[in-house]
Amino acid sequence: MNGSNKKYENFVGIILLIFLVGYILIPTLKTINLSFLDENKLTFSNYKDFFFLKTNISFVLNTILLGLATVVTCGLIGTSLAFFIGYFKFPYKNIASKLLLTPVMVPGLIIVIAFIQLYGESGIITKSLEIIFNLDSIPFKFTGFWGILFVHAYTQYIYFFINVSVAIRHIDYSTVEAAKNLGAKNSKIFFSIILPVIKPALIGSSIMTFIGGIGSFSAPSLIGGKFRVLTTQILFAKSIIIWKLPLWKL
Repeated sequence: MNGSNKKYENFVGIILLIFLVGYILIPTLKTINLSFLDENKLTFSNYKDFFFLKTNISFVLNTILLGLATVVTCGLIGTSLAFFIGYFKFPYKNIASKLLLTPVMVPGLIIVIAFIQLYGESGIITKSLEIIFNLDSIPFKFTGFWGILFVHAYTQYIYFFINVSVAIRHIDYSTVEAAKNLGAKNSKIFFSIILPVIKPALIGSSIMTFIGGIGSFSAPSLIGGKFRVLTTQILFAKSIIIWKLPLWKL
């Protein structure tokens, strides 16, 4: 029995190694290699040309800013919802916890289009507010940095919600009660007992959310407006290169 388990573990390990090397390591090394090549010659000119333009630096800064803002916003929303669902009792709690998982089931492009239909210039909610309050113009513009962040907050809080919800189950409530009985304040209990338990979940969720934030394409391309990030500029630069190539090279 132990021999069969050992063979199974070795097989799984080999498959995992093939996946990591073939789908992660080799493409990553190939991308790094291409970034240092110009006409098959090793050079730093690609990086010099990129960072020489102030607009390119602004795209990088915009991307980092969007990623960090997404982490903070989704962290506050997802962590708060996880504690609310985990600690409080209210009717239809199980249904609410299931509904909070729905963003992960819907493609990002569909979500962005749905939000445009709701909060866009001609959106249902936007026009309703304009009519109800008899405004001369729309109350807000669903574009730019805040529009993208609004969509990200809905689509990516799920990372914090799931991970923190799992971490909350491992909190030793007897330790919390003991700390209360000894006169510890709520802030002391949170930072000394609760935070160390959920800290790995917060770190992992932050990394996943940051990657999702800087790699987002649907929201920046559809509602980004003048706020441009690297994902949209990569496509724009690639389309220009393809457009300049003769048809026989495509």
